[in-house]
Amino acid sequence: MPPRRGRPRLVLHFLIMKTPNELLIRQCAETIKAEHKASTSLLQRRHRLGYVRAVSILDEMEARGWVGEMRGARPRCVNLSEIETYLQNEREQEQ
Repeated sequence: MPPRRGRPRLVLHFLIMKTPNELLIRQCAETIKAEHKASTSLLQRRHRLGYVRAVSILDEMEARGWVGEMRGARPRCVNLSEIETYLQNEREQEQ
C-alpha cells in the first residue's frame, strides 16, 4: 500500500480530563452541599442554567445516588455523605 499523502493522521492520547459537564456537576454538588437541599430552581438560580440542563444534572446526581427522586414541587432528599465523599475525592485528585 503506498504511503498516504496530504495531512498526517493524528493519534490522540486521551488524558484523564474533566469534561465541562463534570465540572458543572461538581459546582452544583458544592451548592447542594452548602444549601442542604436539591432542586431544579436552586441550580437554575445559582448557576444560571436553563430548566432542561438543571433537570439533567439532577437526574445524573440521582443516578449516582446523591439525591432522591423528584417529589413534585418539594426539594429532593440529599445524601450529603455521598456528595462529601465525591468532593473530597475530587480535591485529592487535584493535588
